[in-house]
Amino acid sequence: MGLNCTCVDQPATVTRERALRGACYIALCGGRIVATMTLYSRDPDSCCELYRRDGVASIGQFAVDPAYQDRGIGKLMLALADHWAAIRGYAELALDTPQPAAHLIAFYRRQGFRIAAFFRRPGKRYDSAILSRPPKADRAFATWSRRIEAHHADMARAA
Repeated sequence: MGLNCTCVDQPATVTRERALRGACYIALCGGRIVATMTLYSRDPDSCCELYRRDGVASIGQFAVDPAYQDRGIGKLMLALADHWAAIRGYAELALDTPQPAAHLIAFYRRQGFRIAAFFRRPGKRYDSAILSRPPKADRAFATWSRRIEAHHADMARAA
């Protein structure tokens, strides 16, 4: 789309730094990474006012490989984000996406997100739409998420 999104061509060091600032999850298919998402707690240094608020968790570095889209992977990742935020007591789950990416905004709106505001990140040529919704815990994720958290803790200790 000609947008200068940081996540499109950022160096591996930036990806690592951004992933380590939150809880990073990946989806694998046949050993190949097909989706990624990092969940963040309140960010007092964010240029986005909503991300600085108490009670707001955010999603970043969220993407599904185009070859694996329309298979429910993105919806499942968002359900995991919902559960993660809800069990930690967050009142709101937020994310941002380029405003010109109408197909992404439509996808998030179908998942129950509403447009909360618009803002422009420093150095970008486009405005971003900030979308949010209250998170909800899903009982089906309870056991699964405990296993993920244990694995995440093991990986953090190994790093």
